[in-house]
Amino acid sequence: MKKFKKIIKFTLFLFLIGFFGLITAFYTHPTFMEEYAGKYISFFKVKNSPFKGAKEKCSEYESLSPKLNDRYFDYIWNSAYQKFGDVIKNKEEIRPYFLEKKLILIDSSSVYLVDSLFHSYAFLTKDAKILLDDIGLIFQAKLVNTNLRNSRILVTSLLRTEKTIKRLMKRNRNSLRISSHLHGTTFDLAHNEFVSEFGVLKTFSQAEIDYLKDVLAETLSELREKDRCFVTYEYHQACFHVVNKKV
Repeated sequence: MKKFKKIIKFTLFLFLIGFFGLITAFYTHPTFMEEYAGKYISFFKVKNSPFKGAKEKCSEYESLSPKLNDRYFDYIWNSAYQKFGDVIKNKEEIRPYFLEKKLILIDSSSVYLVDSLFHSYAFLTKDAKILLDDIGLIFQAKLVNTNLRNSRILVTSLLRTEKTIKRLMKRNRNSLRISSHLHGTTFDLAHNEFVSEFGVLKTFSQAEIDYLKDVLAETLSELREKDRCFVTYEYHQACFHVVNKKV
């Protein structure tokens, strides 16, 4: 008799566990319960489940970066058309063009930081500088309502001379002897490294870097569509190669 009572209690215990398990499954996975369990148990065919919502198709996110794919022959002639003078052979030849204001010295600002330059010099034509300033301002405007506001772009390369290009070609096979960097119309912006605002030391997480990269790509894409620039997404050099466009 005692053994029979134990069996009854145990059976009742299993029934209660199963019952509450089904109820919990219904509220946490209503679609599954209605589709499968509903075939056999009409109880689960409830149309007004509080957890049931409209099915929405999830669209996969696609970065703009790979779409910024202007090629060398797209921009080299446009860049040469804007050149400030003869191609500079070495750094000593920069000074006369700077004094004539055909080349503008590029200093770090509140919207971008000029990196340590080993194969270029911090000079651009006036129009290219305006483009760089606008990119920095638009980039920061897109971040104003985020905790990354005032983050700055890192400028990694600007004006090159024939001497620096020869030196660079020894290290980088992708470098070209006839480069738009020779014309002062071109600069490179890092897409894997950004700079915190003035006076704030911050190490960005990979997720933050990815987000800032997408914001920069969006900024460049908008200016590209307005015929302000050519842009190439560089994989190996981890930068956006940006060329001022003259229409």
